[in-house]
Amino acid sequence: MLNVRTVLFSLGLLVAGAVGAYLYVVSDRYISTDNAYLKFDKVALSSEVTGNITSIHVVENQSVKSGDLLLTVDDSVYRVAQEKAAARVQQAESEIQSLQASYRTKEAQLALAVSNLEFADKEYRRELNLSRQNLTSEASIDDRKHTLDIANERRIIIEKERAQLLANLNGRADAPVGQYSAVMEAQADLDLANINLQHTRVLAPFDGIVSHLPKLGQHLDPGSALLSLVSDENPWIEANFKETDLADLRVGQAVDITVDAYPDHHWRGTVESVSAATGAEYSVLPPQNATGNWIKVVQRVPIRIALQAQQAEPALRAGMSAYVEIDTRALAP
Repeated sequence: MLNVRTVLFSLGLLVAGAVGAYLYVVSDRYISTDNAYLKFDKVALSSEVTGNITSIHVVENQSVKSGDLLLTVDDSVYRVAQEKAAARVQQAESEIQSLQASYRTKEAQLALAVSNLEFADKEYRRELNLSRQNLTSEASIDDRKHTLDIANERRIIIEKERAQLLANLNGRADAPVGQYSAVMEAQADLDLANINLQHTRVLAPFDGIVSHLPKLGQHLDPGSALLSLVSDENPWIEANFKETDLADLRVGQAVDITVDAYPDHHWRGTVESVSAATGAEYSVLPPQNATGNWIKVVQRVPIRIALQAQQAEPALRAGMSAYVEIDTRALAP
């Protein structure tokens, strides 16, 4: 009997030693925390225009797809603005086309004026030659000189008128109509009117679930909150680990995840990134420790953990609590 007790005691010591050795070996291999929460892409949509909500096309907590129409704002004012801007574009194009036509006319007039000037100069020189031979009168010479002066003044006036037209055409008489500043400005106003009109139709930017819907007829101003959209795909875990646990933490390490709502179900994950600062640094009022009453508190560092997709997994919701355990010696497959 004594020998049996001795054997059992020895076996107990061996088992205890083995367990202790195992725990010693793996004690620094796994790090864990229950300060972890599920996260999804989330956005609070706001109004880009002012007006009253005329229709709401979704209900609370409805699943939507990217591009689905969520609600519409009264667009009557914006349609009028669009039509007005479109008319301004047409007017600006017509004005440029008219200026180009006038410029071409002035070009023809200038060519004619130069031709008339050359002819008047030739006639005047002919009269001067005849006067040296006493074959013409002073009155005839004066008449030719007067005609020459008029032709020259006419050329100068047309050149100035052409220069003014060219200035109104931004120095380019034959450029495409759409490249002139007046047309470009009018087109910009039309583009802005089109954008404002488009903003009266609020579309889902990505797949997700809508909530906190506004009321029909509610008046909106630019920046007014409309609704919340939470993605229902690609969740991740934000786990806040103690700073003393991060010595062996690396991106790519394997993670075992349990969500409090489903304690019997496990998810696999991967360390995706480590925050550059502790959570306290991101708070609105970071703690100031330069006081005589300072007490050292272990800080938490946010870690982003990517979840590996699984078939027929339970439904996950943003904000759910989770427990995560990271194997600091194993990379995720």
